[in-house]
Amino acid sequence: MNKHDILIASYSLGMLDIRSALSKMDMLAAKYACLFTFVGNPQWDYSWLWPAIYGEEYDVGPDYIYIYNVLYDMGIYANVDVENFDYQQCFFNLEAAIEFWKSNLNVFSEQDETVIRSYLSDRLIEEDGLLWSKYSMKSAMIWWETSDLDR
Repeated sequence: MNKHDILIASYSLGMLDIRSALSKMDMLAAKYACLFTFVGNPQWDYSWLWPAIYGEEYDVGPDYIYIYNVLYDMGIYANVDVENFDYQQCFFNLEAAIEFWKSNLNVFSEQDETVIRSYLSDRLIEEDGLLWSKYSMKSAMIWWETSDLDR
């Protein structure tokens, strides 16, 4: 098994066995492990589109504090930096945005496309001939040094 000096996971820890995933990260990182995740459940396009199409709240996965506590329970005393960030997604036109969301949400019906079209028509911001989806969110960077840990 090859170790890597730095191991990074970015907004990708939506899995059932988070402890196992974190353990693998720690094991594969020779010096540092770093992950980025949401703080809380951000309000963004998924927050509206997912429930409108699937009838249930969209869950982004475990909050940073949950991940931090799992690491702590594993004897990993991680560092946490919480930052505000501006999420921006650009589309050339409304049809491109609709196709992106149909693919992203894995939907194919005309009814679902109508829901997406209506939402995006009201929500996207036009600037300089492009359409933008913009939100302010909080993100956490959780990182730890693996080489100096006495575990």
